[in-house]
Amino acid sequence: MLELVELVSGEAFAVCALRRSGHEASFVLKHLAAMREQDRDQWAKLVQRVQSLADRGPLVANEQKSRCLRGTDLFELKEGTTRIIWFYDRTQRRRIVLTHGSRSAGRRRRLRR
Repeated sequence: MLELVELVSGEAFAVCALRRSGHEASFVLKHLAAMREQDRDQWAKLVQRVQSLADRGPLVANEQKSRCLRGTDLFELKEGTTRIIWFYDRTQRRRIVLTHGSRSAGRRRRLRR
């Protein structure tokens, strides 16, 4: 079973993480903890971006930092090589849910034929 853990409460939204019942940390919290140990500067920027998301809501004006994943109701929050997948409750609950974190491999190169 999954449960929500509130991470940040902002002016517009509460940002939460999914956690499996009986586990201490969620998928995204484990990723953020590892990121904090490996790259504190990038971690600080991402925490600031999450706080901004809580204060302003899911405005996706800069696709370099956040974008909607094509064909879904999921979004991607980007900072450096880190990607956080999230969605939000469009009803009156005003809740953003972070689901997973990962590192991207970097820029993709097209193969020439």
